[in-house]
Amino acid sequence: TGVVKKTTEPMKSTLSEAINIQLPYNLERLLFYLTDQNHNQVKEWYTRLEGPDQCYEIKQNKVWWTKLQSEFRSARVTDEELCAAMRDLLENYGYWADPHTSVAFAAAQKLNYLDQNGKNNDNDDNGKGTHVAIMATAAACKFQLPVETALGNEKWEEYERHYFPSRGKKLNEMTEKSPILYSADTSKTLEENQAVWEARTRQLIEGLLGSYK
Repeated sequence: TGVVKKTTEPMKSTLSEAINIQLPYNLERLLFYLTDQNHNQVKEWYTRLEGPDQCYEIKQNKVWWTKLQSEFRSARVTDEELCAAMRDLLENYGYWADPHTSVAFAAAQKLNYLDQNGKNNDNDDNGKGTHVAIMATAAACKFQLPVETALGNEKWEEYERHYFPSRGKKLNEMTEKSPILYSADTSKTLEENQAVWEARTRQLIEGLLGSYK
């Protein structure tokens, strides 16, 4: 639409919760590169977004609007399509996908970059035989509910028995630690307190990593 706006509608739960956000940070990065790294232009748009109108219109600038339409494509993916993509990835590639990778795969199919078997489509809408790279940044082991919803409980049990990452298994077997509360020392400055918290956090992480290996 060329219009970016905040919404007062409540967030709707989906099977891909990590990308279920109302104003994605990646949009700001996209606009930064769209405008040839013009941070002043991006700042102006986001200042309007935080203002009374809570929106800005990219289409008011015909140069950026035309460039956005020619270089960027997107697709809406439902939970049902996510599940279908997760099944396709397992059946055609033997790959246990997390829900967010499944969303990307489904979007590539909807945009006609991939055929229905997940192969690069040489007859896509752009007529270029576009090759697609999908960045999978998470493991399915973190998302039991989406995997069970898409593949069924038996498949999840199979995944746990034979394909669950070994480090993930070890993490599941570890005893959960009680939360650690860091309280600021009122006699110290913010920077001094932050230095103490950083040192304690590093010590905690190093201890966890030592028991995790």
